[in-house]
Amino acid sequence: MNLLKIWAYLRGYLVIDIEGNHGEKFINMAVSRGHFLWEIRRVTSNRVQAKIYSETFPSLRHIARATGSRVRINSKKGIPFLVKKIYRRKMFPVGILFFLVCLYLLSSFIWSVEIKNVSDLKMHTEGQIFHAASSCGLKKGALRYRLDTSDIKESMERKLPRASWVGVEISGTRAILEVVEKVLPDEKHLDRQPGNILAQKDGIIEEILVLSGTAGVMEGDTVKKGDLLISGEIIHEIEEEEDEDSENEDPRSDIEDEQEEPVYFRAKGIVRARAWYEFEERVNLEDKVERKTGQSQKVLVLRIGKKKFIKGLENPPYKTYKEEKKVRKLPGLGNMKIPMEITSTVHYELKRDKIYRSMAEARDLAEKNVIKKIEDKLPPNSKIISKKTNVKSQDEKKVILLVLVETIEEIGEFHPLN
Repeated sequence: MNLLKIWAYLRGYLVIDIEGNHGEKFINMAVSRGHFLWEIRRVTSNRVQAKIYSETFPSLRHIARATGSRVRINSKKGIPFLVKKIYRRKMFPVGILFFLVCLYLLSSFIWSVEIKNVSDLKMHTEGQIFHAASSCGLKKGALRYRLDTSDIKESMERKLPRASWVGVEISGTRAILEVVEKVLPDEKHLDRQPGNILAQKDGIIEEILVLSGTAGVMEGDTVKKGDLLISGEIIHEIEEEEDEDSENEDPRSDIEDEQEEPVYFRAKGIVRARAWYEFEERVNLEDKVERKTGQSQKVLVLRIGKKKFIKGLENPPYKTYKEEKKVRKLPGLGNMKIPMEITSTVHYELKRDKIYRSMAEARDLAEKNVIKKIEDKLPPNSKIISKKTNVKSQDEKKVILLVLVETIEEIGEFHPLN
């Protein structure tokens, strides 16, 4: 059946309407005379619709007269009719050709430059990388066919001395940059200034690992902020040999057999302890929230220079709404900027609803808010081990909760010795 449709489209066919009370007789007579009809269906009680090849239509007039029917062309389908339509509209092929030329020209330029894994970069900013790429000729509006990725790669490596490798990939109208930075030794390891590790907050020692220095506390000890955890001072004992000739010693002089000589260096280690945070959190038991109703309205604004063309309503008919806006600007060609931008704005209707929270929901919300507050304050590799919530005060509309969070975290902080 699919092959029949393809062949009929290539050959050209008509969708005809057979009107009258003898539609079946018309079809039987046409088939008996060797005419091919397909997809025959009754539309109304006195109208039948069918498809025929275009060259068959003139032969159906005699059958229509014989059966007292009326045949009318509903639509014309297929390539022959499409070619005739294009031939009659001479500007149509010109427009298609112009569109293809424009498409080819637009695909010859770089329209976007992206940086891969930009969040992993520590020694370079996006601006520095874009500036280096632009100075090498890789920028928005640059001709793709004039860009040599090998030359750009080498030039960018020279302009970014802290990069060990630069990758340049051109995919269609998009250029993708990848920068791998050099791994430099940690400045902390290069610093040889002597010092101690002190507690930066109160806690109970859970784990202590001394890499260099002398431990000042043990597991299970309670420490306060500023207490010594790992000392950067080591005392060496030096023994003095007694003189064999004891007769020459001054009996009135008391020479020590041992004396202590301190040595200072940089203390290093890991000290993890249990720490506690207490927060007072207010939660409304009766609250108002905004929710989307499902109704939305989109408006497009095309700006060309100082002129503005708007499709849709710029001011939404909603009393309360949320706006999401996207602005797209055409990149310039070389140093020339194109003063054109398209702004797409979607307005979502919002409805304010009252909600009522139970005490369990209030506790959950308070704990979530507290966790958000302390997550940014905790050192890396910290772990929250428990949460406890108590009611401080409560009325009909609100509740004030005390949230106690227990963590295990690194509390050591280096302090240099004077």
